[in-house]
Amino acid sequence: MQVPDYEDIRIELSRRLGYEPNEEVWARLIDEDYVRETREQTAGIEYLEEKYHEFDRFQERLLEPEKSAIDIGPRQIRLQILSDLIAHQAAAEQSVMVFRQEYLSEGLLKREEIVEWITSKAAEEGSASRYLRFPISGDHKVNRCNGRFVVEPPLTISVAPPSTRVEVEVLCYSTPADRWVRRTPVRHGGTLDKLRMLSEILASRFRWGEAQATTFILAGITPLLSSVRVGFRMMLNQPISSHINMEIDPTLTPEEVAEQYREFRAKVIASRYRSMTEKHLRLAEFYGGHKPEGTTWAALMDKWNRGQDRRWRYARFEAFARDCKQAWRRLMGRDLLKLPDL
Repeated sequence: MQVPDYEDIRIELSRRLGYEPNEEVWARLIDEDYVRETREQTAGIEYLEEKYHEFDRFQERLLEPEKSAIDIGPRQIRLQILSDLIAHQAAAEQSVMVFRQEYLSEGLLKREEIVEWITSKAAEEGSASRYLRFPISGDHKVNRCNGRFVVEPPLTISVAPPSTRVEVEVLCYSTPADRWVRRTPVRHGGTLDKLRMLSEILASRFRWGEAQATTFILAGITPLLSSVRVGFRMMLNQPISSHINMEIDPTLTPEEVAEQYREFRAKVIASRYRSMTEKHLRLAEFYGGHKPEGTTWAALMDKWNRGQDRRWRYARFEAFARDCKQAWRRLMGRDLLKLPDL
């Protein structure tokens, strides 16, 4: 059975939805690895459709990257100067100059030409290359020759050992007007593949996003530094696993960092959330999210009471059942996120 690629999955998702997926939501599905899971067939297209609807309902509140509100005055001037200096240094990189001379001989693109240029190149180069990931036994050695990896003795891919994953390389890019990262699978050795590798190098060297690096190479648009970048990894199926991620300029004071975190947290975390006591943590652990089949709440309460001192024992199974359910709900963060009304 042929392994589907990104475009196959997008087409199938479009068919099930009855319309083209929202670009921001599609990008989030890729970021959260739901598309990869569908490609690797560890999850079905039905699961991907379910996740699409979840993210689509909250995109205005939770998908847009948070921008720093403290980059004003002298701080903004400093960041602009540093951004320009870094861009000037990147433009002087030999690899950047060579790429621009070879593929942008008529000059840098205008910002509105970026998408069309990449789209036309992708169509011209054909379908994206696929890469197999597979285990190599100790009988084989991996050597590097002229910048390439060579396996000796020659390796035969068969049922034993099988390949464990099919992957594609993806070029990340965006226009200044985009609120999301666009992605295009690329063909090995093609122009877009070379652009991808160069973008990844610049992103690593200058702490840019890969999409920012691509846009810089093609159009010379300077990636702007920010004092704080705040992002939110939302996990609706298990809210307690959601994470607030912050990239912080080391010149910020602890008080400024705390204020930025406090403001963002207030937007996504329910104000009613409070820390759990040890008793309720142990109660949630004991309960485990469900009552064993064939066991009454009274019997379960007796089992709990036998292992606890007098302070944590229950006299009424109704109260015990209520506290078990509430403790589990709080442990899993069921009321953690501040979501908009549906």
